[in-house]
Amino acid sequence: HITTTATTTTTTTTTTATIATIGAPHYKNKNKCNYRFALSTMGTDAADDKVKAIAIDPRDARGVIFDIDGTLADSWKLGFDATQVVLTNNNISPITEELYHDCTRYCTPDRLARHAGLLPNDENGNGKETFQSVGNRLAAEFDDLYVGLVSLETAGFYDGIQDLLFALPQEPKEESTSNEDEQIIGATKEEEKEKEKKYVKVAALTNACVAYAHAVLKTNCPILGNSRSNDDDDDDRKGGIYDRFESIHGADTVPKPKPDPSGLLQCCNEIDIDPKECVYIGDSPSDAVAAKNAGFGAAIGVSWGSHPLESVQQAPFDYICETVDELRDLLIN
Repeated sequence: HITTTATTTTTTTTTTATIATIGAPHYKNKNKCNYRFALSTMGTDAADDKVKAIAIDPRDARGVIFDIDGTLADSWKLGFDATQVVLTNNNISPITEELYHDCTRYCTPDRLARHAGLLPNDENGNGKETFQSVGNRLAAEFDDLYVGLVSLETAGFYDGIQDLLFALPQEPKEESTSNEDEQIIGATKEEEKEKEKKYVKVAALTNACVAYAHAVLKTNCPILGNSRSNDDDDDDRKGGIYDRFESIHGADTVPKPKPDPSGLLQCCNEIDIDPKECVYIGDSPSDAVAAKNAGFGAAIGVSWGSHPLESVQQAPFDYICETVDELRDLLIN
């Protein structure tokens, strides 16, 4: 999994002249750990009882919402290098990888304002308006650069994510027959609800801009469809899984960024699933807080993103997965 390295951190200033190297693959072999409950330090039996009391079984979830960076996509190097370009172009000192990873818990304007040495209310008299105006200006530069550099090399899915997304059960697209229509009419609400539980609706919420979210998903998803089937009649495969994301949002299309719950609640509203029947999956402590604040059925943390396992364990996640295979086992029967 990706963690902040203990070796000497590279802080070389990056300029627009070296933009072609942004996001070059850096870390490999990310899926090498064991599954655990977030509360495993209580002991196996106690942890199981506690999790059952506060969280749904993710296999029973009807809505699965994903964070993108550090959860679906291995894109931290793209974000880090693009950040260095923006800072350098604005005569701001470059940052370390460690600081970049730590600040990914913030939305892009807040993160960049902090990299510029500002805080929402600091003792030097720089108020919230300065923090926001500087952050918004730097974020606009960052987004213009960042989104255009999305590719399979800079923001490809982690190994196993493709198969996981395909494996999430989805409702068949075949048109119903007259007999099926009659069965639906005669079915009770309980029977219909039980039938719907077999299928999962998928959404995505990131603290990056929404254009970036769409770029990452569109870049990765055609690979899935084309790699899984050569049958032109296979509608579920040939288009990839981009269309499975019924709601996609960034910090710029929701009332407030994470850890505020409004973005997750907006996704739930759009996929028409009660938050109590949804799970949110992310790599940042702010993802766990957002899910809890939204009243989600469960918050699932992953340790292969920007935040080290210790940080993920300290966040209010109900479950923690250290490999993509563990996440798949947790979500899918």
